[in-house]
Amino acid sequence: GHQVMLPSAVKLLPTQSGQLHSKWVCWLMGYPLDWLDSEDKSSRIPESWDQEPEGLPRVSKGEKERVSKLKGLGNAIVPQCSMFIMKKIKKAMEGVL
Repeated sequence: GHQVMLPSAVKLLPTQSGQLHSKWVCWLMGYPLDWLDSEDKSSRIPESWDQEPEGLPRVSKGEKERVSKLKGLGNAIVPQCSMFIMKKIKKAMEGVL
């Protein structure tokens, strides 16, 4: 899909009731939507955000293992931030080595 920076990727929606949905948090943090359910976590992280997927639930009622998933995401880093930092370190080190 078309990649954009996060502020322009998030849609403004009316207030919804329920509990925070882990798939929306995955997308918000820059992970693939199936990140928490997939064994293959290698090299599938985009460098920027895709447009917010149509129909992606922000809230849920009764999502299975929701708290565990959100705790895992809460302890994770936003991969695009670490990618930015690593690129800066690499650029700085190119003249040193």
